[in-house]
Amino acid sequence: MPRFYVLNKLDRENVSFDKVYQELRERFGKKLTIAHIPLESGVNFYSVVDILRKKMYTYAHDGSGKVTEEDIPENIAGRVDELRNELIESVAESDDELLEKYFEAGELTEEELISGFKNAIKTQMVVPIVCASASNNVGISNLIDFIVTYLPTPNEMPPIQSEDGKERNSSDNEALSALVFKTVAEAHVGELSYVRVFSGVLKPGAEALNPNQDKTERIGQMFVLNGKHKKNVDSLHAGDIGALVKLKTTHTGDTLCSKGDSFKISPIEFPEPLISIAVLPQTKGDEDKIATGLHILHEEDPTFIANYNPELKQTIVSGQGELHLNIILKRLSQRF
Repeated sequence: MPRFYVLNKLDRENVSFDKVYQELRERFGKKLTIAHIPLESGVNFYSVVDILRKKMYTYAHDGSGKVTEEDIPENIAGRVDELRNELIESVAESDDELLEKYFEAGELTEEELISGFKNAIKTQMVVPIVCASASNNVGISNLIDFIVTYLPTPNEMPPIQSEDGKERNSSDNEALSALVFKTVAEAHVGELSYVRVFSGVLKPGAEALNPNQDKTERIGQMFVLNGKHKKNVDSLHAGDIGALVKLKTTHTGDTLCSKGDSFKISPIEFPEPLISIAVLPQTKGDEDKIATGLHILHEEDPTFIANYNPELKQTIVSGQGELHLNIILKRLSQRF
């Protein structure tokens, strides 16, 4: 799966882009390549430098996302050239033909560089890093532009495979295959199942097979999402991401496919919990409320589990770390 990293929250005090990059590089290796850098990290983070384009983009301080394109300041021009050469070398090394051209000419044309960069991301030979501050709306336009320009479209990707080795292309003409990758409970709406359609077309009123549960689901209302805004649609096509309302037996990690043509996508592998705590009710009447709340939260976040221990007579919640458990408890107290 092609991927890239977004270093968010670069507006935080004392944060260091270079330090975080080095830590990532030590962990994930030489494939990591810098595509954007901040002019400054920390509270003065308002400018993003695009290494390929050799341009700087300065954002308004009011969070509006308004951006101005500028030339790169002279004091960082040397570093930008150095990073750009490193990026070009990484792209060239990802393709034998490009590498030969690079050795012969000492450079790549703009067209070769862009197409080579796209292909290197697609084949996972290069994993780019970009930077942003979501809370201050800094770098978001560059992030969206990066996704549109360099990441592969669904029909440029290899076919999706089922657990038993069957394949389907990203096409509306193929049989349905879709994966539920997230579940969220919303007030006044109910349970929303976020789904990625890999092949075929999903429509309200249609019946789909859930091979994980061996049950049939009737598809109801569906949305496409833009932040908190939901837009009703009458179909989801191959490559689309949307949300389905009130599925009865389908959970995060389950597949939806055409009836009579079972196609089970490998479910998402979640990490095993690392630490556990006991959750105690403040009053006796809170026990059912806690159990219901934890069940709903687990549907939204399967990386934690909650079980009642009859020997201890306590509800044990296990998660990925202290911060993770604190977030779960905060959501539990706020929502339930």
